[in-house]
Amino acid sequence: MIALYPFRLFAAGFIYIVSPGPIFLGILSVVSEKGRKAATNFASGAFLGDIVWLFLTCLFLIGASRVPALFFSVLTGACALYLFWLGHKMIVASGNSSTGTIFRHPFADGIALGLLNPKSYPVLISVFSALVLNDSFRLSLQNLPALMTFSCLGFVAGYGAMIAVAGVGPVKSLYARNVRVFSVGFGLIFIGFGIKLLSLMHV
Repeated sequence: MIALYPFRLFAAGFIYIVSPGPIFLGILSVVSEKGRKAATNFASGAFLGDIVWLFLTCLFLIGASRVPALFFSVLTGACALYLFWLGHKMIVASGNSSTGTIFRHPFADGIALGLLNPKSYPVLISVFSALVLNDSFRLSLQNLPALMTFSCLGFVAGYGAMIAVAGVGPVKSLYARNVRVFSVGFGLIFIGFGIKLLSLMHV
């Protein structure tokens, strides 16, 4: 069981990253229009946001922190507004043939989307609870560094897999031939994420 513990953390991190969400749409857009280097910068920024959420999740799982409900209400509203803004920009950009991806500053944009990613906390909690919580007797502040380390390795592997898939020739070609369709589609998906978030808010 102990030998499997690092693998479970790694797997939880990997599954969290590759699960569908706004980050993958961002990576697909960036890698298709700016290349894998820019997509790596975008993923690096998003990774920093993921670390923040991972830290909060680990504290929650070991019972060291109870985050006030108001915090999540405010965050939900901020995430929804950010997604509405992204969706609007992508739809507007689709009407301008000279306009590329809306993520003009991949690293900074990655940080923003990583911190305001609506899937972060609920998906982290569900994935880590399913794969790790049955070993909760070993979760403590003392092994928090190990929790973070193995999970972050899973994050890195997940981002590597997404960039690799998004950078495959046929995928890039398909995106290039239908960039306007993808821009509108991604924009509507972002707006859909925002609407879904607002519907889940407790008022």
